[in-house]
Amino acid sequence: MSLNGAAESAIPAPLVPRNLRLNIVSPAPVVEPGQERRGLITADQAAEAYVNAVEGDFTGRVLRAWGGLPFFTTARTDHPGC
Repeated sequence: MSLNGAAESAIPAPLVPRNLRLNIVSPAPVVEPGQERRGLITADQAAEAYVNAVEGDFTGRVLRAWGGLPFFTTARTDHPGC
């Protein structure tokens, strides 16, 4: 299991207390501006995902900043916040 996979499965949303928000950011490798391409992002793009995780009004989500790469997941989708 990858580090991101371990983080995503660490605490399922239904187990998080109702008064606590928990979101995870899963960034692609970060590169210098001008070098980004599919699968690589800039620090600004990564920072945007972290800001959204903190300032958003949602919980139990994984924000994937993967530079346009598709993702496949086996995460549960039968509960709110997925």
